[in-house]
Amino acid sequence: MKAKDIKKLAEDLRENYNTRNPFELAEKYGIRVVVSKMLPIDRKAYTIRSDNYPTIIIINGRYEHKSQLVLCAHELGHALLHSDDINNFAVTSKNAFKMLNMRLIYLLYRCCLMKVILI
Repeated sequence: MKAKDIKKLAEDLRENYNTRNPFELAEKYGIRVVVSKMLPIDRKAYTIRSDNYPTIIIINGRYEHKSQLVLCAHELGHALLHSDDINNFAVTSKNAFKMLNMRLIYLLYRCCLMKVILI
């Protein structure tokens, strides 16, 4: 997808949903956004997809609110424009640790989600 197409999509989303807030737009699409200070400072945000679970965007809560908005908008773009999920990463020596961190974060989120559903 070209930059002009992405820009057009963003404009259409803002117009159709009458908001510029990426957190609100994610909610409209059923995407769960989690802001967590558990991420290391160099891990800004992730988008995670898994069958039978909602798409999750995890934003590092150590950043200021304006930065969180930008990160959420960026990750929302990944969620809407790409079909990759956490299981599609090619594991290499360079990204193995990152992938492990993402899986742990996802598992923690699923456990928390299950507690909320069971309570």
